[in-house]
Amino acid sequence: MRAEMHSFFGDRASVFSECELVHRGGELIISYEEADAAGTPTRVIYRGKAARPGQWILTGSQPRSRATLSLSLLDSCVLEGQWREGSEWGMWTVEAADQLDVLLAIATAEE
Repeated sequence: MRAEMHSFFGDRASVFSECELVHRGGELIISYEEADAAGTPTRVIYRGKAARPGQWILTGSQPRSRATLSLSLLDSCVLEGQWREGSEWGMWTVEAADQLDVLLAIATAEE
């Protein structure tokens, strides 16, 4: 499903982008395009299994990258968490407002 991602960095302005959110076989997959150091678009993929219902620990396709996502307690249309890629770190949100039923199904499927 298409979703919107907002990444917050520890040392610079936040970035808004579109992403793809997939739940398949108990695994949560988030993928999006990002420009590398040379400005070339590259596909970034985070994937992982639930640590507990509504909370996931993800590993990224980039070296030394990992993240967490949890169903927000304030807004059930939002997943929120933190990420680390090498020496960079920050927080992120993934929103699928028109897919509330899917997000809730994903969270409860892990129970």
